Amino acid sequence: MDAALRNYLRAVGDDIPTLEHCALGTARASVLRLHAACVAEFRATGDLSHIDRRILAAVRTDIGGYNGVSEDEREKFEEALDASLFQNQADTDAFIIGYVEAQLASGSETADVSWLERKAAFCFLLPTRPLEWLRKFPVNAQHPLNQLFDMAVRHGDRADLLALIRDRCSDLDSGMLPHRLEAQRRFWFLRHFWFLDDDQSAVWSVLDRDPDFIFEL
Repeated sequence: MDAALRNYLRAVGDDIPTLEHCALGTARASVLRLHAACVAEFRATGDLSHIDRRILAAVRTDIGGYNGVSEDEREKFEEALDASLFQNQADTDAFIIGYVEAQLASGSETADVSWLERKAAFCFLLPTRPLEWLRKFPVNAQHPLNQLFDMAVRHGDRADLLALIRDRCSDLDSGMLPHRLEAQRRFWFLRHFWFLDDDQSAVWSVLDRDPDFIFEL
């Protein structure tokens, strides 16, 4: 079985799922096959550095998703994969952009921004990337929006965060909005109330239009 899986790595050619396909969940079966094949290769050689980096990137999105390994083997495999895939910060950044930004652009509630805090290799992005994504994807789904904001509070520049809150409140202070933007307005106006010492008249104006808003203060 392992020999057949290793042969699959050599026969796959350019039929390799992109990070965007992985992010959107449209290549699950292909990624699982590649994951199993890379594990077989690692068992045989103890090395992944000769494998196409596109394959390694696709498999990296599935770490923890393959049940055919022990915890000890998974950790060693992941360490070898990261050493081959993330040779410098530019490699790491390119992976995060390709994988996580595709999820954010889709508007998915399950967009997984926790990658930034999950491994030490990604932590260098924490001071800037959450704020960048909050600006680049202003209409995030609620779960990733909360996660990104909390990361920005913990790791980002305070002045930049306060400027973002002001900008988003200004953008959203325009009467009736579509339902999804109303949720965004509640989110940002609440942050205005808690984080800023500015004039809160705009917050109270929203409160006048939505009495339930007061229960979130």
